[in-house]
Amino acid sequence: IEFMRNLRVFVMLAQMCFKSSTVYRSNWIAGQLAKLIGYASDYAVLGLLMLQFKSIAGWTLPDLLFLHSVYIISWTIAGSFVIGLSVEYYVAEGNLDSVLLKPVNSLVNLSGQNFATDYLSQSLLGFFVLFVSGNMLGVEWGFDAIARLGLVILCSIIMQAALIILIYDVCFFTVRGHTIADTIGNFRAFAQWPISIYDTALRILLTFVIPVAFINYYPAGMFLDRAEYIPLRPLVAASPLVAIGLLAFSIWFWHRGINAYQSTGS
Repeated sequence: IEFMRNLRVFVMLAQMCFKSSTVYRSNWIAGQLAKLIGYASDYAVLGLLMLQFKSIAGWTLPDLLFLHSVYIISWTIAGSFVIGLSVEYYVAEGNLDSVLLKPVNSLVNLSGQNFATDYLSQSLLGFFVLFVSGNMLGVEWGFDAIARLGLVILCSIIMQAALIILIYDVCFFTVRGHTIADTIGNFRAFAQWPISIYDTALRILLTFVIPVAFINYYPAGMFLDRAEYIPLRPLVAASPLVAIGLLAFSIWFWHRGINAYQSTGS
């Protein structure tokens, strides 16, 4: 019952955000096109790079396009829900008090109020390139392939959302979280490439310490038929559990932060 109530509240808030952001429709469309061009340029750079090198550690252009698209899709979808939580702003300005006074889950409330509507074009581009790369890899789009692809994307979205929430969680205790956010953001950039191209120490760091490798590299092993995933099957199989576990921890840590929050009294 509580879950359905929170879901209804979130949907209503998200709808209001969408209507508000599209009041000036031409401006919204222009913003979508600008972001689309920006992300398309990333793919163009990747294509030009692979024209020069043909493959990187055995990864060809279709493989890299797939991996990069999973990253883009998960980032844009997860970001739509949680990138606008802005705990740092709410805590520093004392505006969190008004959120906590409302009879709605604070995480649901902030997510709905700040639902981002400007990632649509990038998500669509990511899905388009994802299916193009799948065709280049000779994927037969039957039920099994679509189901495995759906699981890969879902794991990736959950991981991205969990990492973003964790960044904001820290702000309950430090108020300003720029340094931590920048650090995790820098490490997350490594996930745009297969971690097998990095040295052993960095692979261990990206797997067990700051687990950004579970954003797309390990989940992709459920879809891509590559020999390097054979010894990594336990980590590939653990991808859904890692994603769910990290999300559960980030939500638990969120509530710990809420309990530790001391109002500014302003």
